[in-house]
Amino acid sequence: MIVLNSKVLVICGKTACGKTTIIKGITNKYNEVKSYTTRPKRKGEVDEYVFVTKEEFDKLASENKFINIRDYYTEYGLWRYGTPLEVLLNTENPMLILDEQGLENIQNKLGRDNVISILIEADETVRLYRSLNRDEITEQNTKEIKRRIKDDDIKFKNRSLYDYILTNNNLDELQKNIEFILSLKLK
Repeated sequence: MIVLNSKVLVICGKTACGKTTIIKGITNKYNEVKSYTTRPKRKGEVDEYVFVTKEEFDKLASENKFINIRDYYTEYGLWRYGTPLEVLLNTENPMLILDEQGLENIQNKLGRDNVISILIEADETVRLYRSLNRDEITEQNTKEIKRRIKDDDIKFKNRSLYDYILTNNNLDELQKNIEFILSLKLK
């Protein structure tokens, strides 16, 4: 098992539930460990991920630089995501955004007691609206959004993996709830 200096905060949630927006509001206590990805940047995306080519990703993966790798077969082809091990090990109070399988992988490798897991939920209509407003609307984008929403219903089933399940109806309220949870867990 890998040993860390502090617990890892893992935020999970279906497509467009607000994960990235939420973590930007709680970075005063936790430090985001950005995943590497081969997917292209969305319009307006600045530093949510470390964007790399497929070849760069494959090289890092072959060198065991990732603690967790996830592959997604999209309307655009294969997109890969990896959580950098060295960055995770050297970050005080690390915070990750993962899907449910990624959370389970991290819990198995670090031990469940070393992970604080929060599932963020949001209404499907809200998620669809957010998804449609993230990128240019094309037939391929629309198919990909539908695929992701359908896929999420299959991938987010094991509620027992999570320490907390919160609903994103009001961002300020949600961030206060997360801050409260973290204040209890950091003591």
